[in-house]
This record gives sequence, structure tokens and C-alpha cells, in this order.
Amino acid sequence: MTLAPAAALGLLVSVVPSQQEKPLLVVTPPEARDAVLLDEEAAKLHDAAAAFLAQQKVGAELVPPTEIRALAVLAASGRTADDGPVCARPPSLEELISRRYPGAGRAYVSATSACKPSPVSTSADAVDTDDPMARLERDKSCERMHMLEVGGRIPGAEGQQDRWLHWRATVAHPETGQGWIEAIRHLRKLPQSPMGYSILGLDKGQGVELEYSVLLGPWRKGGPFFSRAPSGSAAAVALREGLAAAEERVQTCHVESYGRSSVGLQLDREGKVAACVSASDERARPAHHHCLCDAFAQATFPPGAKGRRLFVALVNHYPPRGEPRPERGSQFSPPTENTVWVNELPKESSQEVSAAAAACVKGKPLSASFEAPITLALAPDGTVNEAAFNLPPGLEETRECLVQALRKARYVCPEEGSGSAKAGLSLRPPPAKK
Repeated sequence: MTLAPAAALGLLVSVVPSQQEKPLLVVTPPEARDAVLLDEEAAKLHDAAAAFLAQQKVGAELVPPTEIRALAVLAASGRTADDGPVCARPPSLEELISRRYPGAGRAYVSATSACKPSPVSTSADAVDTDDPMARLERDKSCERMHMLEVGGRIPGAEGQQDRWLHWRATVAHPETGQGWIEAIRHLRKLPQSPMGYSILGLDKGQGVELEYSVLLGPWRKGGPFFSRAPSGSAAAVALREGLAAAEERVQTCHVESYGRSSVGLQLDREGKVAACVSASDERARPAHHHCLCDAFAQATFPPGAKGRRLFVALVNHYPPRGEPRPERGSQFSPPTENTVWVNELPKESSQEVSAAAAACVKGKPLSASFEAPITLALAPDGTVNEAAFNLPPGLEETRECLVQALRKARYVCPEEGSGSAKAGLSLRPPPAKK
């Protein structure tokens, strides 16, 4: 099967292999977690990982990584087609891949790190490894070893299970892009894809918080190190002033949602930022990444040897810094007004739409709970043109207000130039007074 050239990606024509052909496998661009990969280095590692998978004869046809990077550029522009409009909600790379290559398998390339094993292993160490919270506490300051992981899922034929593949290698020189590329030659297959863990904490913070930093390169003998910024390993103490100043400037990059971002910096001998790359777990417009790099570009760190790199993880808390937080228990008070939920909306605009809809029915007569489906007509850019739904008796006068509220919803550009989306309207009267 011949894949469409990268130039044809602007059309986003689906490539669907027949049942007789090998399944498609998409290798997504490398994810650098606890590492710094500049754009050109990440592209070379992407190509090298795809070539490695091709040599393994995994039973799938690999989509050229250049095509996936072209889709990544398209997603970063906020479009689904080169000549299309900027979408009301920027598409993710995964959404564009799913449109372009429906049913294709996924392979990932991950640059990550972990604490080096202690020279003497104890029973307490074993407990720490199994306890995510204890492991997180131990990770506040430790010497790191960096690892390259390549893995993925190959779709099984009809009636057969998918196959999972996983390779890993220790990276000898994580401070350079070439060090990661050379690690490809040392990848070793693991028996199965490991189970990851996630720690979901309460969002008690405000604004944009520097979560931790990873020092790569010749900071001092024995690195790289990992630290919860601005405290942690001795090598990170000298960075406190620069990181604290950057944290103040980065507040201008706050967005009203919870999510994580990262910034990778390359420093010169004078301690100034020579290059910056930024990434986000959630969808973010390019302006957000530019803002993060601009905030760190003004930072000055201690002078030192050439080749130092700094990875900084950030958490974007929902409330901006300095905004009053609700008192304990206030969110559990019984509602005194009609309650409105607009369900099945993109999460980026769900709260805004529901708040606007609640204002429409505030103080209006509502004798019983009411639910109704909503059909939204979408414009080519993913904005809402019209909304069709039923209302209970006595609330018909709120229709136009509710339509305006629903127009605040933002979608990815429809595949066919225009389209529709489904949502749900749920109304609840306040509890009857006793």
C-alpha cells in the first residue's frame, strides 16, 4: 500500500487499509519527560525510533514519521487542514491522527528518568518502590538515571487480540540529543508493557506553580539530579533565585483549566537561556507555549560549563494566583436557584457554557427536573451556529438566551466543512423549603 505524501495532509483524506493488508502503525513524536530535546533532536530521535521498529518486523506498516510531524505542525496551528480556518477548539495531534489513519496502531517514544538504585537494597526500599506516595517523596532529591522507552500496540486481525510491544534502554548521555539517539542501539525488549501509575491530587494550589526540575549535563559531578523546585539537591539550590523569578513571570501564562506543562532550556556558559522548547499535556494554543518560553528567556542562572540543560515541570491550577478561594463547605451548600448542566460538551468550554445557561434560567419558574437532548449546528471553524432543543413550560422565553450560551461552546473543525454535535440539557429546581 502506498501512503499519501506529506503534502497531501492538508486534505486529511482517511487512509483505511483493507483486511488483507498489514495494519498501519503510527509512531508519535517523542515525549520528553524529565529530559530536554530540542526540535531538531526530537525529529532525529523520532526517525531513529521508527527505523528501529521497522527492523523489528512487528507485522505492521509504519506511517512515515515525517507525515506525523506534518500533522503535529498542523495541530499546533489550530487547523485540521492547511487551507482551513483556525478551529474554535484547537485539534490535538491524536485527533488528527485518528481522522487521517482510522484504526491504526500507536507506538510511542518516551524520554524519562527514575532514581538510581541505592547501593544497598533494604526492605524499606522495596516498600517505597511499591508505594506511589512514598516513591514521590523519595524522588524529591535523588541522582537520576535516564531511560529511553519505545513501545506500542499493534492492532490484531479480526477476532484476534492486539499485540503490545515494549523496549527500554538506559541513556548514558541524556544531556545531548545524540545521547538519546545512540540509546536506540541498546534497546532491549521487555516481556510485557509495564503498568504505569498516576497520582491524582487535589488542586489546592493557585496560578502556575513550578513543580520540579531536572538538571542535565555538567552541573556538578554525579548528575543529573531531580528536585522539587526551588528546593532539593545541592546543585538546584543555586537555581532558586532564577526559578523564583521565572515563576512570577510565568503567571501571565495562566489559563483557566488544570493541566501540566514543561519547559526545556539549554543554557550558555553565562547562565542565560540559549534555547527553549515547551510542551503541554493538555491542548494549548501556540501563544501559551511562546508565553512560557518568553517567561524563562529572561531568567539568569549561575554561570557554568557549556552543555547544561534544565527541564522544568509546571502545574497550571484552575484559579489564578491571588484569587479568593471558596470557604470550606461552601460548595456543599444546597442551591437556592435553578441548577443547569449542559452535558457532553468539550471540557474546555463546558464550565463557561453551563454558567451562562444558569444565568438564563435564574429566578425562572421550574416546577420539576427536566432533561432534553441538544443538537448543535457547527460552522466550518467549529463555532456553534444554531441550537435545537425543547424546553419545559414557562421557560420558552429563555430560549434565545440559552442559544447564546450554547454558542460559547467551541469544537474542532468538522471533517466535512460543516457538521453537528450532540449535547444534553439538564435542569433542576432548588430543593423545596421545609
